[in-house]
Amino acid sequence: MSVRRRFLPPVLPTGALLVAFVALPVRTLGGFTNAPGDLQDGRLNAYFLENAFQFLTGGVKSLWHLGIFTPYPYTLGFSDNLFGAFPVYLLGRVLTGNPGYAFDLWWYVGWIANFAAAYVALRWLSLREIGATVGALIFAFALPVTGFSFNWAQLDYRFGLPLAVATWLLFLREKRWSLLLASAGWLVWQFFCTIYVGVFTLTIMMVVFVAHEIVVAVTTGLPGLGREWRDLWRSLVGLGSRGWIALGGVLAALMAAMILLMWPYLQVTRLYGSSRSFDEILGLLPRGTSYLLSDASWVWSGFSRTVNGPPLRWEHQLLPGLIPILFACVGLVWIWRSSPKSLHLTMALGLLGMVAVTLAVEDHSLWYYLSKLPLFSALRAVARIMLGMLFLLAYLAGRGADVLAGQTRAWGRVAVGVLSILLVVECVAVSPSVKPLSQWEQANEATDARIPGGLPKDAIVFLAQPPGNPYRADVNAMWAAIRAHRQTLNGYTGLLPDGFTPVYGNDCAELPRRVLSYLSFSHQGDDPAAYQALMARIVPIGFGDCDPSWRTTPPTLTASTSEFPQDKLKGLVLSAASVGVTDGWGWAQVRLTNTTSEVVAADGDHCVQVAVNTLDASGRPVEGGYGVMGLRVDLKPGASLTLWWLTNTPKAPPGGSIQLGVIQKELRRASDVGVAPVTVPVQG
Repeated sequence: MSVRRRFLPPVLPTGALLVAFVALPVRTLGGFTNAPGDLQDGRLNAYFLENAFQFLTGGVKSLWHLGIFTPYPYTLGFSDNLFGAFPVYLLGRVLTGNPGYAFDLWWYVGWIANFAAAYVALRWLSLREIGATVGALIFAFALPVTGFSFNWAQLDYRFGLPLAVATWLLFLREKRWSLLLASAGWLVWQFFCTIYVGVFTLTIMMVVFVAHEIVVAVTTGLPGLGREWRDLWRSLVGLGSRGWIALGGVLAALMAAMILLMWPYLQVTRLYGSSRSFDEILGLLPRGTSYLLSDASWVWSGFSRTVNGPPLRWEHQLLPGLIPILFACVGLVWIWRSSPKSLHLTMALGLLGMVAVTLAVEDHSLWYYLSKLPLFSALRAVARIMLGMLFLLAYLAGRGADVLAGQTRAWGRVAVGVLSILLVVECVAVSPSVKPLSQWEQANEATDARIPGGLPKDAIVFLAQPPGNPYRADVNAMWAAIRAHRQTLNGYTGLLPDGFTPVYGNDCAELPRRVLSYLSFSHQGDDPAAYQALMARIVPIGFGDCDPSWRTTPPTLTASTSEFPQDKLKGLVLSAASVGVTDGWGWAQVRLTNTTSEVVAADGDHCVQVAVNTLDASGRPVEGGYGVMGLRVDLKPGASLTLWWLTNTPKAPPGGSIQLGVIQKELRRASDVGVAPVTVPVQG
C-alpha cells in the first residue's frame, strides 16, 4: 500500500458523503442561513450548549442548575445535556462568536461523524468498501433521520452507537476483553452526547446479545452454547492479575463517568419523581403504520399521506425508504445461502427483535416491561429508536450491496451502482423543518428589548407569554435571561415542576402560583418570610393585573365546597376582551371583575369559569372550538383577574368570532340568569 493510499480517506465513501452532505444538510440550511428545526426545540438545544459555554467563560455560575425555573435545583436533568458533543460547539463559538453559527457548525459535524462511524463500524464487521458506504449512507441519511435530526437536534450525534454495537458483536464473537472495553467506552461517550441515543444504544446491544445467543444455540445446539460461555470464562482467566486490574480499572472509570453524567438525572428522579407512566409512553411507541410514514419525502409523501397513522404523527415518521429495503432483501437472501452465517443471522434477528420489543399493538407492547427499569422509565418518545435500528438495517443492506458488487457478471455491478444513486436521491429528496437564523436574531432582539436595564445580580426575570406559541415565548425568555446574565422563572424542557402551568399568557396569577409551588417543594410553604424574599427577587415583565398585595401576601387557592350564589353571577363582569390568531395559535384573553361581596374560589366541583365558544360567520358554534378559562387564584371581592386561553388548532373560520361567557362548572351559564356573553370578532 502506498503512503498516499494509506493516509488519504477512501475515494468511494468520501465522495458519497460529500454528495449526500451537500445535497441534504447543507442545501436545506443554505450554508449558515438557516438552522435546523423550529424556533423552540432547535433553540432549546442551542441553549443547553450555550449554557455550557457560558459556564466555562464565567457567564453563569452553575452547570447543573440552569438559570431556568429558578430557584428549582438540578434543572439540567430536565432534558438532555449534550456534553459529549459540546467541544464542537465550543470551537464554533470561539471561531464565530455567534451562537447561531456555532450551533449550525455543531449540527453539521454530527452528520459527518455519524457517516464516518457507521462506515468504520461496518468495515470492522467485514463489509467491503461498497457495502460499508451504502450502509453508512443509510445510517446517516435515511428518511427517518430527516424527521428526527432536524426537529430534535439533540439526536444528531449518534456516532457512538454503531461503534459500540460493532465492538460488542466482535467481543461476543472473538472473546477479546479489549473489545468489551472499547464497546463500553463508545457506549458511555454516546450517553454523554445524548441520553436518548445512549439508551437506544444500550437497548440494541441487549437485543443483539439475545439474538447472538439464540443463533449460537440454533446453529450449534446447547453444547455449542455451553462451549461459548466456557470460552468466555477461559479468556477472562487468561488475562492474569494485571489484565484483571486493567479491565476492572477501565470499567470502574467508565462507571464513574456515567455516575457523574447521570448525577443530576438521579437527583431529578429523587426530587421530582420524573419517571413516565406507560400511558404517556404508549402513544409514542411505533405502530405497524409508523413504518409507512414519511410525510417530508418528495418521493413518498403522496403515499404517506394516504396512511392513517397514529396520533402525534410527527413522531412516527419511520419509513426507511424503498432502496434500503431492496438492498436489505438481497442481503437476507444471501444470508440463507451463505456459510457461516452467525453474524448475519444475529443482525437480522436483532432487527426483528427491535421491531418486536418496541411495537405497540392496540394498548399492548413488550416495551411495557422495559419501561419499568431505571433509565428506560424516563424515556417517552420511543419511536425515535428507529435512528439506532437503522444501523442493523444498514448492515443487512450493506451486505446486499457487497453481494451485488461481487457478482461475476456486469449486471451486479450495474445494479449496485444504479441502486446507490437512487439511494442518495431517495435520502436527500426531502423538505425538512428549518428556520432562518435571522428569525433567531429577531426573536432575541424583541425579547432583549423587554428586559429592563440595571437589574440586581440576583434578580429573577419572569416574562409573560405574548399571543402566539407559548413554548417559543419561554425559549425566548431563557435566551434573553442568559444573555443578560440573569436567571428566569420561565422554562421549556421535557419536565415541568409541579404546580406550573405551561400556558398562562399575561395572567399574573401564574407568578404567585409558581412561587408557592417552589416553597411547597422546598418545604417552606408555611414561611411568610421565604415567600416575601423570593417575590422580592422576581421581576415580572409584560403581565396585566398584578395585584400589588401579592408581593407580601400570597393569594389563596381554595376549592369551593358549595355553589357560588346563583343570584350573584350577574356581579361577575367580563371586560377588555380580545381574541385573535397569531402564528397559527388561536388565543383569547378577558378581564373578570368580582363586584360581589363573595370570594370566587379558584377550584371546586362547581367552580366559576369562563367558557370560550368559537362561532362561524353566521353565529353558529364551530365543532371542536370550545374551551374553558379557569381561575388560577381566588378572586376577592372588588378584585380583577386577566384570564387567558390558547389553542394550537384554531377553529374560527373567516368572519368568525369568539364568544366568552361566565359559567358554573357542570351547572349553569351566566346567560341562564340574564348575563349576556361577550362576543369578539377574530383578528389575524
